[in-house]
Amino acid sequence: MRKILQISKFLLLFFLGVFSNQLFPQCPTAPFDAGILWANGCNLQNVEPAEYLGQPIQYVWIKSAAEGGNCEMSIPELLSLNVGDAYDNFLAAGGFNSGASPVIGSTSWSFVTDGNADDLSFNVTEALVPTCYSRCARVVGCTSFYGEASTTVQPCSAILPVELTRFDGDADGCNIHLSWSSSTEENFSHYELERSNDGRTFEFAESIKGSNSQEGGHYFFNDKQAGLSNYYRLKMIDFDLTYEYSKIIHVEADCEIIKKITVYPNPVGDDFINVKVDAKQEAEQLIKLVDVTGQEILKQNFMLKEGINTFRLDVSELPSRMYFIKVGKRTLSRFTKTSQR
Repeated sequence: MRKILQISKFLLLFFLGVFSNQLFPQCPTAPFDAGILWANGCNLQNVEPAEYLGQPIQYVWIKSAAEGGNCEMSIPELLSLNVGDAYDNFLAAGGFNSGASPVIGSTSWSFVTDGNADDLSFNVTEALVPTCYSRCARVVGCTSFYGEASTTVQPCSAILPVELTRFDGDADGCNIHLSWSSSTEENFSHYELERSNDGRTFEFAESIKGSNSQEGGHYFFNDKQAGLSNYYRLKMIDFDLTYEYSKIIHVEADCEIIKKITVYPNPVGDDFINVKVDAKQEAEQLIKLVDVTGQEILKQNFMLKEGINTFRLDVSELPSRMYFIKVGKRTLSRFTKTSQR
């Protein structure tokens, strides 16, 4: 009997450990980031999927033409509504099969689907006016949608001015080598390469003339102004000034922005050690303090300015031995602790 009780206890603990998130999901109590969306003409694509504490996410698409499709104006109201209850009621009434298109709040949000069962992308057949589309997210098993990712679709049709076959990027130190190819470019004018450091806000980087050929063309661009984290997209512009966007690609620069690290005093006694970092450019960097065995004693993100940055670390509780300060990917400096308080 005692053995049976032990086995039962073990199985119960195992069951609770493995399935607790499914039975008792950790429901958000505040909005969380549901990823990043971008609009490629009539196609909405996911850039970064949402996740909440490693738990599975359920998505639903809604749209609004309020404020002329201005997402910045309509999203605040969306976040204040209980979209989860509205969606559950919508499904209970038959969902999309019922032909219903419920209005959510005063901004005329309504649930939509393109029927392709892909909840991370959405295909718009045609948009006659600017329209705000949002992908709402909630943890499976929870009631409310607390995550949203939105984008505005400008008037569009399914016709693309150029057909891309690839768009790639590779890091070469601090530079990013970009290349792309097209299979056809009839009546096509040029590309505008756009850059972003967050995948949301893009800026013009370069204009590249198209081949305007039925056979398409091959293109290369070396971005010497790249940061550490870079998002790129191509704006493909036809002769009549209509345009579409390519997919977004993300390229991390293999770039060491730290020129030199100096630590003093060295050796250090019972107090603080000063760390001086000479940075090539402004950037957030992870600074680590490790011992000779490779064990991390401390790690912290610092926003470095271009030039000399100075800060202090408390080493009063460290035992006497050799340590390393590491900033960035490869740059490090060592010091010795000689005594312990």
